[in-house]
Amino acid sequence: MLGLLFGHPDESFYVRDIVRRSGAAQGAIARELDALLGAGLLWRREDGRNVYYQANKQAPVFAEIERLVAKTISFGETVREALAPLAARIEYAVVLGSTRAPSKSPRPADLLVIGDVRPAQVADALAAMKKTVDPEVYSLADLRKKIADDPGFFNGLFVMQPVFVIGEPEDFRRLGASRSSRRRS
Repeated sequence: MLGLLFGHPDESFYVRDIVRRSGAAQGAIARELDALLGAGLLWRREDGRNVYYQANKQAPVFAEIERLVAKTISFGETVREALAPLAARIEYAVVLGSTRAPSKSPRPADLLVIGDVRPAQVADALAAMKKTVDPEVYSLADLRKKIADDPGFFNGLFVMQPVFVIGEPEDFRRLGASRSSRRRS
């Protein structure tokens, strides 16, 4: 939601559009919008039955949030949009490397993709992006085997703050937790 609103600060979005683009529940989106509105970070306007929200460029922290979104969240949104045609077959897509804008970091972003897709399909989907992305693709079964075979692999994924573009972080972390509980048995 922040990526959408602060990544496109000159545009306004109605609630259903925000819900659709974020994939989050409408109640959760409504609570977050109310909190951001209450903090003075958003503008709200009504047009008939539609309620629109837009980033408040006059907010004292607008520039900092916009920079943070540009470095992290909006890049994740760009990856999510690029992978959208494959999303039904992807369990998780997680940006693990630098998410800075292309001009700030020449190093490719590392992307871990877990699902029923081939590496070439992922590479083709990401080809139009301005920043180079280095995808590593596993099936869910192959990832579970890699975690079992290499105990340090899973923990190494979280050295830098990951950006989840598809899938829930807690569900992903449970993959590693199930590995450690099986080893203790």
